[in-house]
Amino acid sequence: MIFNQLKQFQELRRKAKELKENLEKETVTSESLGGLIKISMSGSQEIKEVFISETLLSPENKEKIEKGLLDAFQKALKDVQRIMAKKIQSGGINLPI
Repeated sequence: MIFNQLKQFQELRRKAKELKENLEKETVTSESLGGLIKISMSGSQEIKEVFISETLLSPENKEKIEKGLLDAFQKALKDVQRIMAKKIQSGGINLPI
């Protein structure tokens, strides 16, 4: 009984490690303000790149830039979460309840 549980736990750890490695290879890029702001994020939710068009860079655009960054980040995060869910489903990882 305990041996089987240990074996299942080791298999779950192996699958989780494999999933993490696969997610780190994924990248999503999200845009806001018609492409004037872009954020690239890895599948492990690490920000890889932030782009802000020079046309936005002025003090009067401060709030616009902040909102655009927030929108792009939220979109990228949702895309990464969608990828994670698909990989978990397709990888056959069944988390114990």
